[in-house]
Amino acid sequence: FARPKDMDSFLEQVDISTVIIYGAISILVVYLVSTYLMPGKPAPAKPAGNKPAAKAAAKPPKKKFTPPTEFKKFTVSEREQVAKHSSRDDAWIIVDDKVYDVTSYVEEHMGGDAILNYVGTDTTRAFRGDQHPDKVQQILDQFYIGDIQK
Repeated sequence: FARPKDMDSFLEQVDISTVIIYGAISILVVYLVSTYLMPGKPAPAKPAGNKPAAKAAAKPPKKKFTPPTEFKKFTVSEREQVAKHSSRDDAWIIVDDKVYDVTSYVEEHMGGDAILNYVGTDTTRAFRGDQHPDKVQQILDQFYIGDIQK
């Protein structure tokens, strides 16, 4: 490969900073094209707030909890009624013979989906475990809807 004769005169006229600037621009253009315009490769999604995009998109809209104005007294035979509320979208639990509607709290539960293993049941033993700090009772009290009568 022979170098053209006028290449020397060209190199004498070009400033090194110009070469660096054009090189940086070229690298930036290649990056932008490969990131955003490559066929078959979707552009990166923008996350909602500070949550990762996949997690933010996967969550359904949250139901806002409204405390009841009256509390129902459940009879022992109505534990079966609590058992019917055993899903992510309809979650009741019993702790110390008190009934709580924790549906709106399921997504906020610090232990993730572990709470779903207990919805619809008497969770007193699990709730009183070492994994729950004392302040959890204050959180739970917000979801109180009634008592199991003995």
